[in-house]
Amino acid sequence: SIFGEREGHARQTASERRLRSPYLAVCLVGRPAPTEPIEVLKAYLHPCASPGHLMPMDSNHERHTFRLLLQLQSWLLKNRGMAVGIKKPVFDLGLMSPGNPSVARPVGLSPPCIPDFVLGTDDLQRSGASSVIVETMGYQDAAYRQRKQRIHSLMSQSLDGATVVEHDFHLPADIS
Repeated sequence: SIFGEREGHARQTASERRLRSPYLAVCLVGRPAPTEPIEVLKAYLHPCASPGHLMPMDSNHERHTFRLLLQLQSWLLKNRGMAVGIKKPVFDLGLMSPGNPSVARPVGLSPPCIPDFVLGTDDLQRSGASSVIVETMGYQDAAYRQRKQRIHSLMSQSLDGATVVEHDFHLPADIS
């Protein structure tokens, strides 16, 4: 079982198998001993968004958020002529902030600062900001929410005051 993977342990039809994520793999390749053949010594697999988007995803909630962001990206380009990029950081942004060295912090002093998604544009006249952070809120327990609020503040500071938008899966049905 891989965290964030669609269920795949039961018997599946061909179409159900096609719905499972592809994986991004990082492998260490070498010889276990000087006389042994080259082989994969260690591997890390992470599920991705889809075969067309090899962006690492941590959950199906993130996949849903990503699909909405792709729709937004397409709509903004078609209806507003605004090109918006979607990034999925994989490294801690709080460890080094070239634009704001006061934000940088030593390792271990707070949880990792890794936004789910960062939307960016060069069209500052129409957007008003160069980047927006989009966070998938997958849980509703109080400890998770409090931790996220602290981390969201650090994320914003790490990206020069970028706005954090929460895609919340636990809001009441009448709230978008």
